[in-house]
Amino acid sequence: MALIGPEGKEQLRLVAKYGGIGFELALFIAVGYFGGNWLDKKFGTAPWLMYVGLGIGIAGGVNSIVRLVKSTDFNKL
Repeated sequence: MALIGPEGKEQLRLVAKYGGIGFELALFIAVGYFGGNWLDKKFGTAPWLMYVGLGIGIAGGVNSIVRLVKSTDFNKL
């Protein structure tokens, strides 16, 4: 006997799909920021590589969100 029905399973699938958006965006930004900061320390440069890494992280996070939204069928929600 199943604990949840088909509608409940679909809701859990959607929560799993969209629940990690914030974490994924934060992860992209953090990796870009700290990667750029590490490169700045390694090469002894001003914080320009940190800014470049932060920009790349933000762009990657936004790109990930845009791809997720484009793949969403809003008629099913």
